[in-house]
Amino acid sequence: MPLKKSKGNMYNWVTNQHAHLGGSCLHDCSYCYVKSNIYKRNPDFVKRYSGFIRLIEKEFDTNYGKGKTIFIEHMNDLFAENVPDEFIVRILEHCKKWPENIYVYQTKNPARYFKFLNLIPKNSILGTTIETNRDMSNVSKAPSAKERYEAMKILQFRKFVTSEPILRFDIEIMPIQHKKNFGVYHWDTFDNTTFLMDEADTFKKAEKIVQKKYGDRLSSNGADQVDIVDKKGNVVKIFHIC
Repeated sequence: MPLKKSKGNMYNWVTNQHAHLGGSCLHDCSYCYVKSNIYKRNPDFVKRYSGFIRLIEKEFDTNYGKGKTIFIEHMNDLFAENVPDEFIVRILEHCKKWPENIYVYQTKNPARYFKFLNLIPKNSILGTTIETNRDMSNVSKAPSAKERYEAMKILQFRKFVTSEPILRFDIEIMPIQHKKNFGVYHWDTFDNTTFLMDEADTFKKAEKIVQKKYGDRLSSNGADQVDIVDKKGNVVKIFHIC
């Protein structure tokens, strides 16, 4: 496969992308764009990125040239635990044949970077993504966000962290927007946004705001959520709404 030009706004500083790996990603994230409908319509794509992890040998014939910023394995996770060491070594060695480029690697298993630091091209940027501070085991088999954070914190290399997609972060680690004693925050699961809906001087008044605003929409298993938050950022009561 020839070197692919990068498109989109997510990494507008990346000029090209290339993938040596075939097979499905171990992390199996429910929101992964590789699993989206637009790709499922292409039978060749489905065949390439299904099944066991493997190397696509013809990809090692790709000439990277020079003067590019290349995202390596944009369709898979090179440092996932099911990728054999020898696969990683071969891919890194391929990159090192063209030292006049910048190489970008991103993984949800950044702790594995450390094993290959001596082999990773020096002109590389190492990244991870942290989508939430909450438990993600119901939507992803990747290492937890906390594990990723701890690994990236001590990584001595040029590095970056993204939040893609942005999932729900606990309100207590977000900037407090309300001025009164209690804020009423609404989390919209469709847009993945949390916003201050109203505020009150007392907890009882905050409860009344929720009751008046949502009424019959209050539910024990609703998709959206409303939190009453005190001035310290503590969530003192949670409502689910449908």
